[in-house]
Amino acid sequence: MAKKCVAILWDIRQRVFGVRLEKNASGALILTAYAQSIESRITFAERLREVYLELDHGRADYVVVGGAVGELICQE
Repeated sequence: MAKKCVAILWDIRQRVFGVRLEKNASGALILTAYAQSIESRITFAERLREVYLELDHGRADYVVVGGAVGELICQE
């Protein structure tokens, strides 16, 4: 059975992008969908929702979300 993953991210200007990847029986990753929402007249939450719905989230085994957060510093 193929595994499906949706990844959604945003940049510092809160433009939202996402992809749906599927791993087939042979282990190859296939990009099956791409979505973006860069419209500045709608809220950030609406942009996230728009991309999430467009990527057919109901069929994903995993959902990964992340992006730029102002004034945040991460150290390893």
